[in-house]
Amino acid sequence: MTSEKNDTREIKSVRVTFRIFQLLIENDRMGVSELASELDYSKPSIYYYLQTLKRMRYVNKEDNKYYPSLRMLNIGGFALSRHPIYRIAKNPVKELAEKTGYNSILLVEEQGKAFVISEYNRNRSEIANRLGSEQYLHTTGPGKAILAYLSTERREDVISRHGLPQLTSQTITDESVLYSEIESILDMRFAVGDAERRNGYRDIGVPIEKNDQVIGALGISGTLSNLSDPRPSMKAHQYIENEIDVLRETATQIEAKLE
Repeated sequence: MTSEKNDTREIKSVRVTFRIFQLLIENDRMGVSELASELDYSKPSIYYYLQTLKRMRYVNKEDNKYYPSLRMLNIGGFALSRHPIYRIAKNPVKELAEKTGYNSILLVEEQGKAFVISEYNRNRSEIANRLGSEQYLHTTGPGKAILAYLSTERREDVISRHGLPQLTSQTITDESVLYSEIESILDMRFAVGDAERRNGYRDIGVPIEKNDQVIGALGISGTLSNLSDPRPSMKAHQYIENEIDVLRETATQIEAKLE
């Protein structure tokens, strides 16, 4: 019998269904023609997919555009409620934003990707991280904090599985460069993402551990102009040492509640 790890067989219609959901989320809403073009499927086929999902109440239709319905919230809410860190961290994440003046975020790792399970958008003029959105670990400060504190074997597995896709001109795509930065992260005990996922934005993250294993990361974010680079090699690092301390203190509070 083929092992689960080596079994690459799949049901194509399931993959198409979830690609439709991914595209609807990424684009807010889409029409039949747009989805058909993106998925390289005929318009009648996509229409029947959407009609089935609409009858099952998983998508809504407005002005010939489709978008995920609130029924999807039941699935996401169930997955979120199962994670032990979610309820514990909700208030600390908000308090972190209020103490530092920056947007705050909590990420956890699952299947090699980072997922936003709590966030507080203090600065409404800045781009927020949507609850439930997924990110590549190597593209943000909190994500790199998780990556640095994974076991060597687990880290190699993540990189092998997802690679190091380039999202901006600043994204690290070279493994040797990434591993060099990981050494610095382990030494400093925090990580920085410098416009590596979104142009013009910087984020800083620290790991959250339980039983000596990293289970998530806490972070703050802001524009390059209002959030200084805290690394010792940068002249401005002295101005943000307090924010780093608050990040670490908040992470320690969450870790204590997890025990």
